[in-house]
Amino acid sequence: MVDGDAVQDHPDPLHAIFHLMHAGVSPVPGHTGFFKIEVGDEHEINNAGYFHYLHHKYFDCNYGGEIIPLDKWSGSFFDGSPESEVEMRARRRRLKGNPGQVE
Repeated sequence: MVDGDAVQDHPDPLHAIFHLMHAGVSPVPGHTGFFKIEVGDEHEINNAGYFHYLHHKYFDCNYGGEIIPLDKWSGSFFDGSPESEVEMRARRRRLKGNPGQVE
């Protein structure tokens, strides 16, 4: 102790409880199994889990979250659109060293 400042010499159980709850509950929205809501034949609404679903489906994209665009900056972003599919396949070919090969 230094002039009335208390130094805690043991971990606070509230910190442990918070981190255990966060680790246990925070994955739920990304693993619900509902990827998008289709409204009619031409409209769809992507929910928060769709971005994460695409990461599990294709594993080499969408490493981060949607809020911070690290995947867009690093080139690993994939939104499921046909245009994004073309870009992802081209990136895979470049990473494999076969830029002209068609998958």
